[in-house]
Formats: sequence, C-alpha cells, structure tokens
Amino acid sequence: MKKNYFRFEDDVLFIHTECGEYKFKIESDTRLTKARQIAELMVAEMDNVEAKFQRANRKSSPYAKMLLANLNMADKYVRLESKYNQLCLEREKMIAGDATVAETVADVPAHLENEPAMECRQPGAVLPHGTPLVQPPTAPTIAPTELEDERALELTADTTPPTRTHGALPPTPPDEPAPDTCEMEVPPSRPEVLPASEEADRAPESATPSVEGPCVEPQSTPTPAIQLTPQDRPSSPVEDAIDGSGGDFKRPSLDFLRKADQEVVLDHEAIRRDAELLEQKLGYFGIKGEVMGVSPGPVITTFEYKPAPGIKISKIVNLANDLALALSAVSIRIVAPIPGKDVIGIEIPNPKMSIVPFVDIVGSEAFAHIDSRTPICLGKDIIGKPVVVGLERMPHLLIAGATGTGKSVALNAMITSILYKSPPDAVKFIMIDPKRIELSLFNDIPHLLTPVIVDMRKANIALQWVVREMERRYENLAALQVRNIEQYNDKVKNADLSSFDDGEAFEAFPYIVVIIDELADLMMTASKDIEFSLTRIAQMARAAGIHLILATQRPSVDVLTGIIKANFPTRISFQVSSKTDSRTIIDSNGAETLLGRGDMLFVPPGTARLTRVHGTYLSEEELITITDFLKRQGKPEYVLDVISEREDETEIAEISEDEYDEKYQEALEFVLSSRQTSISSVQRALRVGYNRAARIIDLMEKKGIVGPSDGIKPRQVLVDRTEWLPY
Repeated sequence: MKKNYFRFEDDVLFIHTECGEYKFKIESDTRLTKARQIAELMVAEMDNVEAKFQRANRKSSPYAKMLLANLNMADKYVRLESKYNQLCLEREKMIAGDATVAETVADVPAHLENEPAMECRQPGAVLPHGTPLVQPPTAPTIAPTELEDERALELTADTTPPTRTHGALPPTPPDEPAPDTCEMEVPPSRPEVLPASEEADRAPESATPSVEGPCVEPQSTPTPAIQLTPQDRPSSPVEDAIDGSGGDFKRPSLDFLRKADQEVVLDHEAIRRDAELLEQKLGYFGIKGEVMGVSPGPVITTFEYKPAPGIKISKIVNLANDLALALSAVSIRIVAPIPGKDVIGIEIPNPKMSIVPFVDIVGSEAFAHIDSRTPICLGKDIIGKPVVVGLERMPHLLIAGATGTGKSVALNAMITSILYKSPPDAVKFIMIDPKRIELSLFNDIPHLLTPVIVDMRKANIALQWVVREMERRYENLAALQVRNIEQYNDKVKNADLSSFDDGEAFEAFPYIVVIIDELADLMMTASKDIEFSLTRIAQMARAAGIHLILATQRPSVDVLTGIIKANFPTRISFQVSSKTDSRTIIDSNGAETLLGRGDMLFVPPGTARLTRVHGTYLSEEELITITDFLKRQGKPEYVLDVISEREDETEIAEISEDEYDEKYQEALEFVLSSRQTSISSVQRALRVGYNRAARIIDLMEKKGIVGPSDGIKPRQVLVDRTEWLPY
C-alpha cells in the first residue's frame, strides 16, 4: 500500500503521509480540479523525497522527509517569485517605452489564450473615456505548466492583487474571480513545519504571483511607482490606536526610528544539518529520539526533540556542553520539557544573529492594540513574535544582569515605549540614576516629576515622598469608594466632584513610574531606609497607579534581599556569570547560558514559567531625536516636594523613643570633647557593648553630628561643641 495518497470526502481533502493524515477544507469557490492538482503536487513531492532516501540507502524520520518536501516546494515558490518580479519590471519598461507609439490592439499571447483568469475585453473595446484598450507587447513569460504547478503551492492565498514598489501594476477588475484557496487544518498534536511558517511570514509581503492582469492603457509618461508603507511600520494604524487624550501634545512619530539594515535569510540546509547532527550526537551517548519540529527565531533556533520512551530528561540536560561542542555553538540552553508539550526544547544560537529594531516592536499590532497606559516593549520571543506587556499587570519589574549585557538599552526602550503611548498628563516619571549618565538624555522631558536624581540622599527623600503620595491617593480612593486608579479617574471625570468634604478638590491622578538604574549603589548609602520604602511601595502601590522598575548589575543577596524579591514577582535576567547569580534573580538556572546583547529570560506576571526574549535595540541617535522632539512640546512641571526634605518632621522622624539611649548625652559629650568618633572609643569610654555603642554612633550620624564611616579611618566630627552642649 502506498505511504502517501489522497482522497476526497464531500468538501474535505484528506492527504495521508507517514506523519499522519491531514485535512484540507475546500472552499466553495475552489474548483475540484484545482484541489486535485494541489493534492497531486504534495503527494508527488513526498514520493520524490522518499525515492531519494531509498536511492541513498538511508533511513530518516518521517518528519524529516516532510520537512524536506516542504523545503523543496518553498524553493519552487521563491524561484517563481523571482521570475514574477523580473516579468513585472520588463513589463513596466515596455509600457514606458511604447507610450508614444500609435495606439494599436495587440493579440493576446498564445500561452495566455486559455487562462480562465484573463478577463480582458475583446480587441477594439473602448474605455469609458474613449481610449482604445491596448495589450502590451509580449514579454518573457513563465511556462503555463510551471505556473500552474508553482501557484498550487500556496494553500492559503490572499484575494488582493500583488502590489510592488518598483512599478504600478493595474488593479484587479472587480469582476475577476478570486484566487482559489484551500485552508489547511493541521492536527494539534503535530509540530509545525519550518517552511510553512516561513511561507506564512512572507505571505503578506507578496500575494499569489499572477501574470493574468488586465490590459493596460498606454500613458504619455512612465507610471509612477506606488509608495507603500512598510508592513512592519504601520504608522497610521498604530498612531490611531493610541489614545488621543493629552490636549495639543503630539507623540513621537515612527519616522524617528530606523529599520534593520538587512534581513537575515534562514539557511534551511544548515537547519536540516543541525537537526540530523543533533540526533546523531545524542545517539552517541545512548539517547534515542527524533527532532519533531524546528522554530527559527532572530537569535536562536529551537529544536523540539522527543526522546524515546525510558530516557531520563536529566541525562539530556547534562549533555548541554557536549552538544555545544558538537554543534560548534557558543552555548546551548535546554528546556526540559517545553511546558504543555511532550518534547524537549534545545535552543541553539544562529550563526548570524539579527538585531531586533525598536520600530518592529512599537510599530507592531501587539503594541497598537494593548490596553495599557504603560506598555513595556521587551523584544521578540524565540519564534519572532513581538513581546509587549503592560506595566499594570506586573505591577513592578526587577531587572538584573552583568555589565554590558543590554540592561541600559532595554531600560531606555521601556521608557520610550511608554512615551510613545501616553501624554505627560497621563504618566509621570521619577528617575534615579546613580551613574549620572545612563538616564541623562531624559532630562527636561515633560513627563518628569523632578529632574533626574543623581544624589543618593535626594533619592531616599524621593522614595519617602512616593510613600506619602501613595497614602494620599489611597485616602482619596477610600473617600470615593473605588478600588483602583482607573475607577477613580473615571469617577472624577464623569461625576461632579468639584467639592467634597469641606471643599477638598479631587483631580485625576497620573500614573507614576519610579525607575532606579543601579539599585546596588542606592542600597550602599542607606539600605534600611531604601528597603523599607521600596517594600511599602511594592506591597501597596499597585492600585494607586505607582509602579517600580529596578535594575542592578550586582545580583547578590545583599542587594536583592528576600523582602525585595518577594514583592517583585516579575523579573528579567540578562546574561550573568554563574548559576548562583541566575538562581538569585529568577530562582532557576539558565541565565548563565544567555548570549548577551539583549538576550534575556523573562518571568511573566502571574506565572513562574520562563520566557526567552531577544531584547529590542534603540540606538542613542534615535533616543536623542525622540527626547528632543518631546522637549519642544513643553517644559516639565516639576513638583519640588519630591526632593525637598521636610524640616519640621526631620527631628521627630530621625529619633524615635525606641532609638533613644540613656547614655546618648554622655556619649555626645565625650565625642565633642575628645573629637574621637570610633565605635571602639565610645565603647571603652562608656563601658558598654559593641552593638550599643554602634547604635549611639548611628544616632549621631542621623542628626548630622558625625560623618559617615570611611573604612578604617575615624568618622569626622561635623559640629562644634558649643552648638550642642550648653556648657
């Protein structure tokens, strides 16, 4: 019995292969002969591949045979598209060259006489404006048999005519029948085949190639080229999808962003070779199985490997370094198993990694249709799908990774994605930059509540202000009996609340995003106060519309404490140096095998499952253009209270009853008299323990009497004895 055959049942075409039986639903406007041609082509290609393997006396997986058959059909499609482009170019040249020739009626080419899609009028027909219809001279054409065979490769065709930028092709007449379609229903248990996904990606770029266009009217000048908007830069739909509130404020244009210089073409032969080599190398270690599917991406290619029954997953995971050596790869990450599937994911870096431009993410449908005031553009996943997440869902984000792995670029892209979505009256930023240079380009944009903070003492004050602002917002939410900032703003806008409770005015709250570029440096200055403020904000600020984004290059336990990690379930890890750092950030291994340059592991909100994302790239030139445009829109409205210390509450806040020590006054007299401020000297003078002496010195530091610790050097006394002692 044949391995590959097909049959019809009513309006369904069944094609049986070694991999299983596949169904094709035949649309009502599709001729049965066309469906039969498609089936014969697919079965014949499968038989050809089977014959090649038999002649080579080799055995292979049925899925490998199907993959090769689809690759062959995709190759034919590419050749057809190249011929079609050449035909269009030649046709435009002839139309332009014969524009001044006397109007005559040319015969229809012999090879197109019987084409059913040729809907030309009879020779001598007159157009509505009185111009005779002219057939252009005969051009190099594609053989009818080759055309029919190649067109049958497209199982799902677009009904719109192809549009090219190098020439203006005549539109399809309204009475021309739509191209035949045949939709494929693949069983869910079967893996996707690589060429099919590639064909789907290319389908919007060029519709079904066709040479049966209507006859063209000669023009006196060459027809101008049609200016198309690139598909990955749909400026109009994206800008229309963004909420229009914000007065006269104009959001940045997508024209400020650059596309990738060149697209990386997939090497199907290399992918097939890696799949066979992967099976071979695992076989050397006694592991039997087969590659069930391949998912190529911009940076890595994921091979779905199904081990034979009885093979332990841990045995495959331990062979990561051996597989990297066999495949000459920088590193290999093994996902065992892929969640929701019965296969193991083996992620192998591509020979040439492609950059993910920021315009591909901010200009995508995912960004245009996300219902969020604070969308975060991360990049693309392993199959090239844009990853955009709303900050409200996170609601706080923790980012960590080694130096030079792409944290700062990712942080700039996150901020810019919010700037592309929301006006200044909807979102405000508080940026803390201990390095002084990473976030400096955002200074003076109208979205800032305060200038970019570079002084760590002011950073502590700003976080305390955020805590007070959070408490104030919750008081207003409770007064209006609403549960979150969205309900509060809707109620303020739609109801008459000009006065409430003795004239207290209610106004809409903007979202506040607090960004800290280097948490480690901030924790070194006042770790207890910083940790307290961050914990309170992370625990309670979600409903008040306040969100945190923390980044650090030192993912150690003294920086990412247990309390901070517990309140930041959404995390991103870039490449780190060890498995210990990886477990500190994302509670699992894997970050040490990343490739750098924006390659990250993302823990989405509401799940503990890791997602690999290739970060988007936003150049410094693009960022400067965007920020300069925003600065011209208006000046920022700074809130001075954010970084202003409240003098009337400083004394009370600094020294509480619990902190005060009965020996404090005696210690103060000793320090100001002897000018010795070490803990050991106070310990000896007062005859107290080390911990008690240390608390007394810390209390003096809070009051500004002594300076901070400077290693082994004694602390500096900052005040004079007469200022603090009455005698």
